[in-house]
Amino acid sequence: MIYIKFAVSLFILILSYCGNSPVVNNGTGTDIGEAKIFGSVQYADNRNADNVSVIVRKQDYVPYSVAPQNHNKTVSTNNGTFSLEHITPGYHLVELYTRDSLVAMKRVYISDKDTALNIGNCILDTMIPYTGKIYSDETPLTGGNLLVLGLDKKIKVNNDGFFTIRLPAGEQLFRIIPSNQTGSQDVFVDKKISGDTLRTYATTATMFDDFSTRDGFNCLSPLLGGGSWFAFVDQANRGNTQILPTEQPGLVAAMDTSSDSYDGSSLHCIFQIDSLSAAPYALIGCDISGSKDANTSKSWFDLSKMTAFSFMAKGSGTILVQFTCKPVGTLTVFTIYEIPVELSSQWKKYSITPSDIPAAITSTSELTVQWSDGNIAVSNINFLANRDTDLWLDNIMFEGMSTGDFLK
Repeated sequence: MIYIKFAVSLFILILSYCGNSPVVNNGTGTDIGEAKIFGSVQYADNRNADNVSVIVRKQDYVPYSVAPQNHNKTVSTNNGTFSLEHITPGYHLVELYTRDSLVAMKRVYISDKDTALNIGNCILDTMIPYTGKIYSDETPLTGGNLLVLGLDKKIKVNNDGFFTIRLPAGEQLFRIIPSNQTGSQDVFVDKKISGDTLRTYATTATMFDDFSTRDGFNCLSPLLGGGSWFAFVDQANRGNTQILPTEQPGLVAAMDTSSDSYDGSSLHCIFQIDSLSAAPYALIGCDISGSKDANTSKSWFDLSKMTAFSFMAKGSGTILVQFTCKPVGTLTVFTIYEIPVELSSQWKKYSITPSDIPAAITSTSELTVQWSDGNIAVSNINFLANRDTDLWLDNIMFEGMSTGDFLK
């Protein structure tokens, strides 16, 4: 069975890394190790916007702080375009302001190989109020602060957990700081949705996906770029296995908002396995980021701080949770760690701790690769079945890790 599992895993990985390459940037940076950011700015009626202040802020993820002013670069638009040079590698927030309080922003990533990055067309919009409520586990947060990372904004949360703030349009990264200052948690929000419920947890944790948006991407995708859901079956081995429903990219059709869902919206997939196939399997999975370049740090993420990989699930059958990692040691193919989970008919929280993760599936029985050997470079998470399985999935989390840990 080991060689069949390995063949299946290798086939999965070949498919998952045969996507499009990352965008190749045009232009030349001014110095080695630096890049140029450029783009265009328009009003909502498609007119070019002049005299717009463009600020590029180096993102700072140190708890309780905002980016120093000397990390910012500013320029004005000319004929609706702008260009800023000497941008160092890392995550940056591009903010655009006018005297009429029209704003736009984009979060971008500059790798050490980039020389120029075209962020495209930015549409100016008005500042909008954003309201929400923060819970600590299931209880409203009593006091504390809400920090908008990358912006010089920090507000107090009232004793019922409510807050109101005016912000530019677009995604924003909040840091929730409890009043006792014992820890903080980072939460992404889309300010098109006012009145969001933000949640903190007793221990540091990052939500990978709660399936609250029907877009096919995980919750980290606004920050890391891409990170979409996918499905593979054994039809390449002349089998008739299928996953229902998967007729739309990103498993969008599998987002279930019925009363059977866990918290308003869950992922529901039915695995129909052809047992006559040479190596029957079906899987759904999600890349942590959208990068398909196996040589860049943006494709691999360090999970060594993870204390548990948890998720809510129900259904019937056994699902195999897989972590796909970089080759370890003398291995020349990707490393797969696989943990079986028996599903309950009722919603239940499952937690996989590092001690639960067995040695990896490898091409040779002579090499034993433990989780501690491969956990510093993980690219995607899979849920695989080799028998008929009904899977409901929700609230997938990396416990012990903050959002900032994925930016290192």
